[in-house]
Amino acid sequence: MINGSNTVWLLYGNGVPSASAFTPIPNDPIQSKSLGPRLFEEIQKAGFKVRFTQDAREIGGDIFALISWDANPAILQNLALYPKERCFLVAFEPPMICPAYYSEETKKRFGKIFVWFDDLVDNINFYKIHCPFNLWGRGIPQDLPSFSNKKLCCLMNGNKQWGNDPNELNSERIRAIHALTPTGDFDLYGSGWQGIASWKGIAPEDASSVFKQYKFSIRYENYGNRPGYVGDKIFPALLGRTVPIYLGATNIEEYIPKECFIDKREFSSYQDLYLFMKNMDEKRHEEYLA
Repeated sequence: MINGSNTVWLLYGNGVPSASAFTPIPNDPIQSKSLGPRLFEEIQKAGFKVRFTQDAREIGGDIFALISWDANPAILQNLALYPKERCFLVAFEPPMICPAYYSEETKKRFGKIFVWFDDLVDNINFYKIHCPFNLWGRGIPQDLPSFSNKKLCCLMNGNKQWGNDPNELNSERIRAIHALTPTGDFDLYGSGWQGIASWKGIAPEDASSVFKQYKFSIRYENYGNRPGYVGDKIFPALLGRTVPIYLGATNIEEYIPKECFIDKREFSSYQDLYLFMKNMDEKRHEEYLA
């Protein structure tokens, strides 16, 4: 029965088998230190039994809690049988990707919804969560080039299309690419950009090996114009010892010291941004890195 259960159910969804998302992979220490396996590990340490589900149909009365990464209509319907205070949603995607996370129906089914957006946090339905960035095995790269041997700027991101959402930032990446490619001081990495003159290939798994070659890097979130949505874009650049040019969370300076990055909002055009980068001397660049 519900009151006597010690089972925590984990549901990943989004077309990914839940067990593979949360179970550590032998001999893969980076995956094993990521959020899903760490959550699995900590639940077991706390003395709970862990089970996996794809759509919450299997649960029956055997539930202490359910933690979900998904909120599609089928899942919401299947959760109607259970007390909402035992159901928790981790909402890692913005509205343009998963609008269901933010619906009234979702609020009826989950006791707590963990979100990035500061303007949603009310500690009634929505609670703050930060984007997890796995630092295990990552560090400042070796053999850093000197300032004079570094190239000027790069962008490393897949070409992701999200329609006409006014807050999506892939369109802004495209504007940056079109503006900076003709300068000859700009390189592009990632899938979906083939055919663009500045494209240098698919982004490597070790992003730092690329970032360390550049003085600056364009690091835009997938979604912007709201407070608190600080994803995993800026951190690899900081580790890679390149100065990030950031666009995304409107209150980014509350999370990352302003002295560590360049705020794209301070430039009226990419020409102005390019001249700012081109004219920066080594002393000023080192101040950002410090």
